[in-house]
Amino acid sequence: SDTWGANLKELEEREAFRYSRLKAYAERNRWARKGNPKDLIDAANPKSGKGFYAPVVDPNIKLYDLTLDAAGKPKGAAIKGSDDQPLPGIEGLAGSTADDVQGMVELTADIIKQRRAYDKLSIDIAVADDNLRRMNVIRASVQSELFYLSTFEVNVYETRETVLRREKQLRVRLKTLGVIDP
Repeated sequence: SDTWGANLKELEEREAFRYSRLKAYAERNRWARKGNPKDLIDAANPKSGKGFYAPVVDPNIKLYDLTLDAAGKPKGAAIKGSDDQPLPGIEGLAGSTADDVQGMVELTADIIKQRRAYDKLSIDIAVADDNLRRMNVIRASVQSELFYLSTFEVNVYETRETVLRREKQLRVRLKTLGVIDP
């Protein structure tokens, strides 16, 4: 009877220990899903509780230490993601994933809108480029004509001066010969 009583007491203690660990594991499982409300990543967002913690082994019992500190936080450090920030619970990750997908949809729509504007501007640029090319051809033609006419005017002026000088020379020569009167 004494042994039975001692074994019953030991069994009850072990069952209580097992029950407390099951309760702690259930709480950790809840944190993995919803995040720890007592250990928030972003104080403004109550759904941003840290969800995953590094395991700490209790050296006396060689099991994971599932006890909490005075602030209600586990003893292990929060596990960090690729962005070097603590991982929130799965629902927090799913919410951020849904937000990311929505952001991607909005950005894709914006990209399509910008591509259409780019296509329209490309047509305008092609038209302006064609107009510029035509204007350059016209300008080159006009400049060429201007250079030709400006040299022509010089030639006409020089030719006129040459003719007037030659006429003067001829008049002087004829005067000396006595053919004409001045």
